[in-house]
Order: sequence, then structure tokens, then C-alpha cells
Amino acid sequence: MSTLAIDYNLLTKRICNWFSENPALASSHVRREPDPFEDINEEHGSCIDVLLERHDEPQEIQRITGGRSLHVLVTFSIWVTTFSVETRLEAVEARNDIIAFIQTLLLIDREMGGLCESNHQDGGDMIDARREGGWASSGQIRLIVKVRGTY
Repeated sequence: MSTLAIDYNLLTKRICNWFSENPALASSHVRREPDPFEDINEEHGSCIDVLLERHDEPQEIQRITGGRSLHVLVTFSIWVTTFSVETRLEAVEARNDIIAFIQTLLLIDREMGGLCESNHQDGGDMIDARREGGWASSGQIRLIVKVRGTY
């Protein structure tokens, strides 16, 4: 029996690499599937965490003549976490700047360098917390990518 050829681990790694290879995000530490707020402090400055959230195969995006392929919507949670020893506002502003930059990147390159057929964003949560030695602020981008698996 054949299996559907979508490597979710590879897809997650490639999204991390796509962020890591962008010079404007060089000061951010990109992590795959970590615990939120793990090891975040002033030495890290900011983190971009990529977590696989879910996958869907909606009927409306399937091709009637497809036969041996399946279009899949894969949802990732992209968490941007920043840290400030000074103020909560400084952490929030840094978080917002990085989120806005990532959102713009995703809008400019809908195929993410050939990684997927398309992507779109679906909101996300924002949280702040007082941490030992300062403030941490996190914001989520819910990223949905359309990929095609074959068997």
C-alpha cells in the first residue's frame, strides 16, 4: 500500500530555514517545536518558534481529476517572542516589529521560495508576562500553507 508523500517534519524544518536565511531576521533565534518561553532571556533577544498545529483536506480544494494527489492545508503556529530587561512596552514593540516584518515577507512571497503552492495568515494570539529579569512578549501568526501530496 502506498502512503501520501507529505513529510511534515521536513516541511517544518524548511519553514525554519526560510526564516533563518533571511538576513533581516539574523538576530532572531529560530526554533522548531520548542516549549513557549523556553530559554528566552536577554541573551536571546528574540525567538521565532515554528510549531505544526494541524492539517486539513477540504473537499473544495481537491481536483476532480486528481486521482493520485491530495491538496492539504497545513497550519503552523509561528510564535515571535521578545525579551526586554527595561519595560513591557519595549518587549511589545520589538515583538510587533518582527511580526509585521514576517507578515510582509509572507505576503510578498506566497509560495515561500517554492516551499508551498500558496500561504495565507489567520490571525493569532498575543501574550505578555513578567519574567525573571524583565518582560517577555509573544505574538502568534497562524500560517496556513497549501501543499500537494502524491502517492
